Amino acid sequence: MNQILKYEVKITDRFKISMPSGSVVLCVQVQRNIPQIWVMGDLNDTPEERSFVIRGTGQSFDYLSNVERYVGTFQLDGGAFVGHLFEI
Repeated sequence: MNQILKYEVKITDRFKISMPSGSVVLCVQVQRNIPQIWVMGDLNDTPEERSFVIRGTGQSFDYLSNVERYVGTFQLDGGAFVGHLFEI
C-alpha cells in the first residue's frame, strides 16, 4: 500500500537515500529548517538506493547527462543558500 514518506536531504554535493523501489519523488521543501524530500512509496517493497545532487545557484553542473529529473528548489538561512535538487 502506498504511503507518503519523508527523507532528510543532506546538504552535500551528492548523496543517496534508501527508499522503497519504484517510489515516486514528489517534492523537496524545508520543514523546521531542514530540507526534506517527500515521496510516495510502499514500505513493503524492496529498498533501493537513489542518488541525488544539490547545486547552488551559480554553481557549475558538469554531469547534466546523468540527471533523471529536477526535484525542486529550496532555501535555507532566509535565502542565504538556494539549493536546486536533482535525481541522478
